[in-house]
Amino acid sequence: MFKLFIVLSGALLGFSTLSAHAESPLERAAKIKEWRANCSDPDPDLRLAYIEGAIATNDRTIIRACVRQTLNSQNEDVRNLALRAALAASERLTMMFDMPESYREAVAKAGGDPAKLKTITKKYTKPLWPHGQMNGLVTLVAKSTAFESQVSEWFVLGTNAKEMDAHTAKLTIFGNSISGNGTINISNYVGKLLFNLSLDKEGMLVGTGNIYYGENYTMKIKLF
Repeated sequence: MFKLFIVLSGALLGFSTLSAHAESPLERAAKIKEWRANCSDPDPDLRLAYIEGAIATNDRTIIRACVRQTLNSQNEDVRNLALRAALAASERLTMMFDMPESYREAVAKAGGDPAKLKTITKKYTKPLWPHGQMNGLVTLVAKSTAFESQVSEWFVLGTNAKEMDAHTAKLTIFGNSISGNGTINISNYVGKLLFNLSLDKEGMLVGTGNIYYGENYTMKIKLF
């Protein structure tokens, strides 16, 4: 506990010094490298402390540099803290979604046969529609996020270009995973947006979900 206090106090002191004068590019780069190295410390307790210290700086660049080093940690506590920090430090997220594996397998088996491909397209008309309308991309814009909370709220941009209170999603963190539940607007048709994603070894959120219809898509969010 004493070690944690020292680390956090040092982090806050460093931020005070940063605010006191304008840093040169070399000084700024050295500061970022120092944080990146600290957040790579093999001691998970120190990594936790450094993440909290980075958050305390309220410096998005420092937070992002630190969190990048911790999202792929083998320690569950570190990954959870890093995930909360990543969401709290993000102004927007891009979620990429692709057609379900069953569709890709069916297309591969069709071997380019026009008749078979027509049958497949007819079978998957519903999931193909949202995918085509949005080119496989959904943008989430932060509405209410907090490092201390496991739950955050995000505006959902489907085909609407502006944030709308009617189309939002709540993201809930469980360990190193998130679940999303909300609504999405696709060409003035409103439907459900549901997904479950987990951090992979590269620190990317990957999993499945559905948009508007029941078919599951493969989904991923690159946090940084």
